[in-house]
Amino acid sequence: MRGAAIGPIASRCRADLTVDTDRIPASEAVLHAQRTMMRVVSTGEGRFGIYADAPQPAVRVLEDVRLLSRAARVALNDGHVDGTMLGADLLDHLHRGGVDTSWSSSSTSAASAAGTAIAIAALGGSGRTIELLRGRVAASTSYTLSTPQVQSLIAASFGRTRRPTGFLQSAAPVDVDARERARKVPAQLWDEWTAVLAPGRMDREIAASALAAAVVFAGTRLTHAAALALLDSEAPVRQVTNVMREFGRGEHEHLALGVILRLVAYLDAHGSPIDYARRRALDCSALLPDTQWREVCRGHNVHPGAGRRHRHARAHLFRLITGNPLRAMPGGWDAADVTLASEARFVGRIPEKLRVDLNRIGDEFLASHGIDEPLTWTPPFAQFDIGTAMDVPGELSWPPARPSRTRIDASVGADGIADRYQAGSSMYELAGLAGVSRQTVSRLLADRSTPTRRGRPPMHVIDERWLRHQYLDQRLTIGQIAALVGCTTQTISRRLRDAGSRSGPPGVRAKSRPCTCIPSREHRRSCAVPSSEGTRSSVPVAS
Repeated sequence: MRGAAIGPIASRCRADLTVDTDRIPASEAVLHAQRTMMRVVSTGEGRFGIYADAPQPAVRVLEDVRLLSRAARVALNDGHVDGTMLGADLLDHLHRGGVDTSWSSSSTSAASAAGTAIAIAALGGSGRTIELLRGRVAASTSYTLSTPQVQSLIAASFGRTRRPTGFLQSAAPVDVDARERARKVPAQLWDEWTAVLAPGRMDREIAASALAAAVVFAGTRLTHAAALALLDSEAPVRQVTNVMREFGRGEHEHLALGVILRLVAYLDAHGSPIDYARRRALDCSALLPDTQWREVCRGHNVHPGAGRRHRHARAHLFRLITGNPLRAMPGGWDAADVTLASEARFVGRIPEKLRVDLNRIGDEFLASHGIDEPLTWTPPFAQFDIGTAMDVPGELSWPPARPSRTRIDASVGADGIADRYQAGSSMYELAGLAGVSRQTVSRLLADRSTPTRRGRPPMHVIDERWLRHQYLDQRLTIGQIAALVGCTTQTISRRLRDAGSRSGPPGVRAKSRPCTCIPSREHRRSCAVPSSEGTRSSVPVAS
């Protein structure tokens, strides 16, 4: 029967629950779970079982129950949990209808009631909670909203007894100066090591900062945030510490904690050839200007790009030199489109010959600051027998800036082009020899700062006096003169202009004799003779 259409009871059906024929008798375990949940909600905290010594807020306790309830439903569905406490009727109903194991299972379903009853019973002791969680909580599941008690028990279900930070701080404590160790580590752990140690679900840049700080505080009394401040005072502390708090959930990550300790022992024993503290303070604002980048690319005949390649090349050098994150790049740099992933793609595709030149520029930059250190260094993986997760990219050369330059190199070579041109060969002859265009030869000579001869050699030698005589005295048309010489009318028009005679249309004869005075601007206006058509025409002649 429907309730009122409006008002606070509009959604109530007002059905008579006493006539429900599908009701299932509740066992004592289900009723106990219901009473416990009601008590948690009404009092605002949980004080039973594992919470007895340290009561927790109701919201977090309910989150624990939700997590364990799903684990219980998974166990019921697999038949790996003793369900006799639920009663025969509820178990028979679950077996006939199946068990909903999704996170969004309705709180009124029989499966949810069964899962909650098993969860409340498990929360009565730590051992039962660990047993229920083991193998039923994914490593990628976030449990930051759970109570500290359940967080510790989840860690125990993965084989750990403490958080990663506490594990690293208390493992093999040594009398070491954390500030001195920070000199041996970049602000972000080496890319190769980050690829091996960082979980795939974590942001790679944040994980690199978290792992570097972990190396610094391992075996010391420093907190993660304090160690991070020694490496990068501008780092997003909350994000980085959250990464380390979540680290170590999976088996691989748990093993990675031991690798970090071995890396710390190696650095303490052997040190590092790079003083990263000094490198972090370098001013890199003048590193790899655009003109230098274009010059390097031109030297290898690769296209410098429209700006994006330059930004990534400069960011790559910045990270190699300083070990700092990309967000620490100088403020004057345009690097809005540079990310850790895009920089890694750039490094993987850059031609090897260009990579060598970039490393040379990095070495020269360090030398200009009085630093005699290798450009980059990484602790050798061979010392740890853990392999590497990074694929070393092959040489994926960028397309040549001008493919015709490749043809020149395959024929006479750039030096041969320049030498032959200086010996008297024309650009057309050299273009035909190399199988390229004249413009390509011209650009190549310009790149090599080879002085070029202007224009082509004249094909028709015409005496100016003879030309003026034919045009002005004999009154031949431009076309008739062109026929006499054997050239085009445009050539005759151009030579008349060079001789100082203003020519008319190609089919029109000159109507006046030239004046012999100096053709100044004022004289051109005044010295004019009437033409036969009644107009004024001036014929200035160069003296």
